[in-house]
Amino acid sequence: MSSIEDVAKLAGVSTTTVSRALNNKSYVSEKTKLKIEKVVKELNYVPNKVARSLSSKRTNIIGVIVPSIIDPVYSEEIDTIERVLNKNGLRILLYLCPRNSKQYELELKNMLNSYIDGIISAVYDFPVTVAEENVPFVQLGGGKVDYSRKVNVITDDYKVGQAAVKLIEGSNRKRVIVQHGPLSLSEEQDRLDAIVYALNGSQVDYELQLVNQDDPYGIEGTQKLFAEFNDFDAVLARNDQNAYQVILEAKRRKIMIPKELKVIGYGGPKFLGNMSSLMTSISINPTKIGKTVANLMISLLDEEKKQGNQQITVPIVIK
Repeated sequence: MSSIEDVAKLAGVSTTTVSRALNNKSYVSEKTKLKIEKVVKELNYVPNKVARSLSSKRTNIIGVIVPSIIDPVYSEEIDTIERVLNKNGLRILLYLCPRNSKQYELELKNMLNSYIDGIISAVYDFPVTVAEENVPFVQLGGGKVDYSRKVNVITDDYKVGQAAVKLIEGSNRKRVIVQHGPLSLSEEQDRLDAIVYALNGSQVDYELQLVNQDDPYGIEGTQKLFAEFNDFDAVLARNDQNAYQVILEAKRRKIMIPKELKVIGYGGPKFLGNMSSLMTSISINPTKIGKTVANLMISLLDEEKKQGNQQITVPIVIK
């Protein structure tokens, strides 16, 4: 395989001149460019894309950082982001990072050292700033991190709470179990606060169930639900995976759904939404979130200037 040194030697110029010619720099004469192009064809030389991108200070790579790809909501958002960016000549570099402040800071540094053009990050509640780095940043989700320069794409938790209570009251349920994850995660706390606020204004009794963060499919949480709680006629699951497990266990126990037990999920990824007609889901519209995030990043890259804080709310959908 030919190298840039081979091209330079045969063309009788320096490697710097070859690099400048291949990157269409105006200070290389047309005659020299034609000579170099001829040699490139003769040697069937393929320029190193990374080197070319570094010379133009663009890599067309966007770093995407999320805590998990097991969660189907994140998976759908990532898939959508990748497809939209790809259509615009951009690629993603995916980082999986646990919710650990030191690990998150390390991954951010890795991204910045990888010469990426922008960062899309799921919510992480740590005092990490990337303001001094001139890199477009879009935050996927709410959270309480106060970046001095950020764009947020969020779900309206207040409307989630109102929708949940409306679904419960509309089916004449009297006692609901509300599942939630660790409240050290701000998105869990914010959503639960909104749901509890709405429930306190209703005639529905409720109890809370903490679901283990390390139980992504809701199997352990479902077993504890039926073992530790009694006389409930509705479950507001932490997510659609948990809701589906509740349905499976209720069927095993000969509980009629939705006549005897109303099950409400949260998230709304496409493939889980088709798994059971017995489950109602409060969908955060992952595909639309992904498109919104990707298009915002494209816009930030095109404008090439600092942006003030933006917060864009994607409406929920009841499925």
